[in-house]
Amino acid sequence: MTTNISSYNLSERQVQLDLSVLPYDFEENVKTLSEQARQAWNDVQDLEASACPDNKAQITITMHPSFASQIYFPEEFLLVMGLDCVGVRQVQCFPRDTSSCDTEDGEITVALVCVGKRQDIQAIPGKLEKVVSDTLVGKQIRTIESIEAVSIYDRLDIPNDYFEDHFLVGV
Repeated sequence: MTTNISSYNLSERQVQLDLSVLPYDFEENVKTLSEQARQAWNDVQDLEASACPDNKAQITITMHPSFASQIYFPEEFLLVMGLDCVGVRQVQCFPRDTSSCDTEDGEITVALVCVGKRQDIQAIPGKLEKVVSDTLVGKQIRTIESIEAVSIYDRLDIPNDYFEDHFLVGV
């Protein structure tokens, strides 16, 4: 089961999505996210078995900046995809839906750090194509900016001058 990070219940999240102008067309975003999920699977597939304890790997799901708040947490999407959210981190991105980003650094949003069995990560593109557009999961798909594998560089924070001999490692 997905770790429930949202303090909002299902009906509150459904109502909020119904009232929102969703940034992406469903079919177009399914195609984009499917391609990204295939690339994420290629990256996960290249990992040695010892890098995937219990046959699990990490991916990140970056939310569109307008949908980074807790009420938009895609709990049902994660459940359908067979993923567990194990953390959230702040990231900057350039949304695909607009070229009106005011800064050179992009916009601040959140990336959900998720774990799943390798076969569930492999199955994401097929699962995306089976989702119906007017369901809650279909609406949540329209709020997702990207799906990516977690690289070794995301897991390992190279020491800086302040912490000379310390590494931060994420599993």
